[in-house]
Amino acid sequence: AILNSSRRAPSASGPAGREWFLFFVPSTPRSPTMRLSVLTLGGREIASMAAKGEWKKQEICSRIPGLEGGRLRAAAHLLYRGAEVTEDTSLDMLGFADGACLQLMLDRSGGDLVLTGSLDG
Repeated sequence: AILNSSRRAPSASGPAGREWFLFFVPSTPRSPTMRLSVLTLGGREIASMAAKGEWKKQEICSRIPGLEGGRLRAAAHLLYRGAEVTEDTSLDMLGFADGACLQLMLDRSGGDLVLTGSLDG
């Protein structure tokens, strides 16, 4: 934090004095990159990379082997804790942490996206 002061003229509400302003200077990020793994819904790792927090779907998909072509990338859904990484959401916006995993789901039918899960194996 940085403190800065300025003189203020006398006013009817109080004597002349100083006004203090507190400015917060944002700290630099801990690390410019973070480890990211991309897994299938079955849990198999298909990609691992050093990612930046501002990355969105395009930047991640371009680094996944086998996701060449616009139609296949359009069918790709990257999920993190129930939220989808899209062209409008970044890893930072979703609270992505270093070493966390994204789940890749390919929807080739073009219909509604419905996922279910169970912990019973």
